[in-house]
Amino acid sequence: PKTVYVAAMGSAWGPNPERGVFRTRDGGETWDHVLSIDDTTGCAEMIMDPSNPDKLFAAMWSFHREPWFFTSGGEGSGLYVTHNGGDDWTRLGEDEGLPKGQLGRMGLTMSPADPN
Repeated sequence: PKTVYVAAMGSAWGPNPERGVFRTRDGGETWDHVLSIDDTTGCAEMIMDPSNPDKLFAAMWSFHREPWFFTSGGEGSGLYVTHNGGDDWTRLGEDEGLPKGQLGRMGLTMSPADPN
């Protein structure tokens, strides 16, 4: 298996494009930026369905740090899912049981006995 996914938060000290989910299919020789929200939203955590390696969940977190202040959460934060190995992503919301309003940093887990 030469496919690897990386959840990247990016620099805490300012906006930058190195945030999101990256994927390689050739063992790291080339990388694709497969999930990018904006320059202040990174991927805090990602999990893979143990029964389907093409199904992944990504917890995206919008944040910004200054020496005297920290902003956490915002429009970019959210939970995303892909069913095709990162080619397409869907933001999950209220219809899938998530709360209304802006979300902050999320942790993810999945039952290996029943990933559905």
